[in-house]
Amino acid sequence: KNQSVQSVVDTLRRRQFEPVNVEDVKDEIFDMIKPKLPMCIQLEDLLNSQQGHTVVSMLIDAKAFWMYDNRETLLVGSEEDEGAQEEGY
Repeated sequence: KNQSVQSVVDTLRRRQFEPVNVEDVKDEIFDMIKPKLPMCIQLEDLLNSQQGHTVVSMLIDAKAFWMYDNRETLLVGSEEDEGAQEEGY
């Protein structure tokens, strides 16, 4: 039950990253994959999903998980950097 997600969250905590709620992450993963069975994601679900690669990366790589979880903040920072470069800063 949620062992992959919990393992990644524990790794992030050890590295002193902001804590995340495991249940929220699980819910988001299920929303992304939209599995045929309501409580189980199967290989077929991952393969048929447009998000399967993202979910697998999040579950096996703490950095990928962190980057996904912080994608909005990273995007804003990236846009601000581009704007500064265009303005000559």
